[in-house]
Amino acid sequence: MSLTRRELVQRAIAHEDCGRIPYALLFTGDAARMLSAHYGTDDLDGAIGNCIRGVGAPWWTFTNFPADQYAPDPPSRLPDVMGTGSYTDFYDGITRLRDTSDAFLLAFFYASLFEKAWFARGMENLLVDMAVHEAYCEALFERIVEADLMMLEMMLAADVDGVLLGCDWGSQQALLMGPEHWRRYIGPRHARMFRRIREAGKYAFLHSCGNIIAVLPDVVEMGVQVLNPVQPECLDLREVTARFGEALTFWGGISTQQTLPMGTPDDVRREAREAASVLGAGGGYILAPAQAIQGDVPLENCLALIAEAQALFAG
Repeated sequence: MSLTRRELVQRAIAHEDCGRIPYALLFTGDAARMLSAHYGTDDLDGAIGNCIRGVGAPWWTFTNFPADQYAPDPPSRLPDVMGTGSYTDFYDGITRLRDTSDAFLLAFFYASLFEKAWFARGMENLLVDMAVHEAYCEALFERIVEADLMMLEMMLAADVDGVLLGCDWGSQQALLMGPEHWRRYIGPRHARMFRRIREAGKYAFLHSCGNIIAVLPDVVEMGVQVLNPVQPECLDLREVTARFGEALTFWGGISTQQTLPMGTPDDVRREAREAASVLGAGGGYILAPAQAIQGDVPLENCLALIAEAQALFAG
């Protein structure tokens, strides 16, 4: 029986080895324009056959900031919350994709918690807040998660297969904050969101850049099923597979920092096969670069990755 792209992604998340590997390649604006010109279409996902099609969801932003918002000490009050985007457009876009594609549909919610907080306070201020201004920090993160959950509830009514929460916690060496601070402010609130996603019958995806291995046991416990981007400069692919490969499906793993912009097409093909072999042993892998491909990647390297992804997909 022939599997649809949606079904193949679902099998990967279930760690079922079908002899085929799904792929989902993302591109920044410059790279997307280059490839769209090459293929002669604006429907790049359709042209390359992506197995996951992402849908940007309406979200929210802070507004009405107090004058002392960026002072070193906690500000006098929390800012207000304002929704952005159109739910009508969101639902209509999902319906069109469902009617015209057999891909897995994924709602993207970037800047879901920690990033929202440091956008509001500035990175240095927030990291100090997490250590010494505990009451303010608890109030800020609670304001954020309450807004997240309200918006998330409206998104879960859509006909999407999964939801990705994007929240970058790591540098290339380690977490940006101590694990104890992550476990106080960030982990439990993300767990509430992922629990709601799973309760709604959707698949739970996490995007978090950097070396976050210190909290990956917590990530598994909170119900995350798919981890992205799995940067090879930050995480040892064999170690992360050995420790977490039974619990997580990996999406990414191919270097956008070195191999794609600076390697040859043969280097790209070789690294794609290696990532598939390591991260996809026994199923549980969605082939992709670690980040969206940028404009510094030569066209021939993009085409080499696409061709290798299509070959591994064909089995």
